Amino acid sequence: MVFQLLNKRVNPTQEPCNFFIWKNRYLSVQFRNFKNLIVIAGFLFSIGSPVLADGPYRSKLGVDLEGFKTNPGESVGWLTGLRWARYLGDSQAYWGLGAFFGTPNGKALTEEYVTFGGLQFGWELPVSKKVVFEWDLLLGYGQGEIKGIGLKQNSYYVAQPGMAVGFRLGQGWKALFTAHYLHMADAKDFSGPSFGFRLEFKSQSNSKFLNE
Repeated sequence: MVFQLLNKRVNPTQEPCNFFIWKNRYLSVQFRNFKNLIVIAGFLFSIGSPVLADGPYRSKLGVDLEGFKTNPGESVGWLTGLRWARYLGDSQAYWGLGAFFGTPNGKALTEEYVTFGGLQFGWELPVSKKVVFEWDLLLGYGQGEIKGIGLKQNSYYVAQPGMAVGFRLGQGWKALFTAHYLHMADAKDFSGPSFGFRLEFKSQSNSKFLNE
């Protein structure tokens, strides 16, 4: 027993070594996640550029900020994301892409995170010249991590249905109040409802659609 204790004391570098290995792996994963977010955001901005100039298609670009609740016993987290969409012909139906990230319990991103993205589909229902309802569905991939309890989950099936009601502000701008539910089939600890706000800009490529 004494020999075993001495042997443990003779190898004091074992724990630091494991710590540095864990730290390097963690930094590698965080860099990969950050790089993926940058790539997704860059791609969305590049294909969403027609929103900022006249073009042959109607499209829109929106920024979301939502409060996110995964567990009744935890604090409210937050989500922020970017949505780009193109309308189908002259209809109010659209398809596009979306990418989101945030924290499940409102802590720092260095302690926890959740991120997801994928294809989105939706439909707008104008109620009047100023008011509009909207339904949308995002399907894709997501993952999350809470370092304090050693929890990390990936989900290859993510669904985020939701609805919104908003007001046209003129010149293609629209403000909406949103409500969604994030469902991660293989990451249930990062699933939950969210409520928030979206600021959206609609393409002016065809003036007759500007204030639809």
